[in-house]
Amino acid sequence: MTVHRRPVGLMLLSALLLIVALRALGWLIIGGVLTQHRPGLIGALVGLLVTIILLITVVGLLRLREWARWLTLTACSVYFGLTLFNVVAQWPRLQANWPNLVLGLLNGGLAVTVLILAWWYLNRRDVRRLFWKADRESG
Repeated sequence: MTVHRRPVGLMLLSALLLIVALRALGWLIIGGVLTQHRPGLIGALVGLLVTIILLITVVGLLRLREWARWLTLTACSVYFGLTLFNVVAQWPRLQANWPNLVLGLLNGGLAVTVLILAWWYLNRRDVRRLFWKADRESG
């Protein structure tokens, strides 16, 4: 088994995804308690599923698995789309309450940042080659 040195960009992207996963879990648990707005069973299961997918993706990225590269690109795109939809759907309520507007803009900014970084970095030729090479050597 060959030991691959992980690029700094991959470590930063993994850290960003880990932060997003922990924020999703924290928002699910703590956000419902603080706002007295607990998500229903479906909302809680979706939040838990998103957290689990993001955590699996982080582990796969750190192990240089090709499926994790594609899962990251897909998860970031879906996350961006859902965040954008949420901001558009909640816009009247966000405008009425200044803290909600700031949080909505921060969530949207984080989603855009993670998506752009993931797409740019994971589609670089050297990174694709690193994943491809590591995947061929392990399998």
